[in-house]
Amino acid sequence: IRNGWQMKPLHRLIMTSKAYKMSSAPNDDALNQDPLNNHFWRYNMRRLTAEEIRDSVLMVSDHFNPKVGGPSVFPTLPQEVLATASKAESRWKLDAGPEHQNRRSIYTFTRRSLLDPLISSFDAADTDTSCPVRFNTTVPGQALTMMNSSFMAKHAKLLTKRIQETSPEGTESFVKTGFELVLARKPDESELKISIDLIQSMQQDF
Repeated sequence: IRNGWQMKPLHRLIMTSKAYKMSSAPNDDALNQDPLNNHFWRYNMRRLTAEEIRDSVLMVSDHFNPKVGGPSVFPTLPQEVLATASKAESRWKLDAGPEHQNRRSIYTFTRRSLLDPLISSFDAADTDTSCPVRFNTTVPGQALTMMNSSFMAKHAKLLTKRIQETSPEGTESFVKTGFELVLARKPDESELKISIDLIQSMQQDF
């Protein structure tokens, strides 16, 4: 009310509050006393939503289009998905260009007959019914989607190129740069060793 019913000052107050900036890391003493976090001694852990996952992938591959406003766009869908709908060519128009398809997920079209596998795998809202709340699931299809979708494969290659261009020579620096770009932190010793061993075994086998 003091800010003339403007929402942004309220958003700023919430996001700069101590409660919002708390870590979600566990603490043995606090876990024993308040395992359900009823007293908010830490930030509740949550998985990224489907749209946040897509936007995060675009960010780390350095192909995120931050443009605000304007018309919505049709993201590229696999041919297998397009084949399931009649007249898909006229209903799913890819004339906006690749840079526009890399806009935030909030600007992408959704059709009930043509669902993006990445978005639908991670519990996007059911477009046939009202959805007052989303429920998080953990199912094998999510891991398979992350491993096998053409969207993920494309941006994994772009991320690899970005790491190669920004990291010094050597497998160790490659891994460290990858961790910093994707997770915004450095790997610990065990993560570094596992990652280097994986790369070396893949190079040897393939």
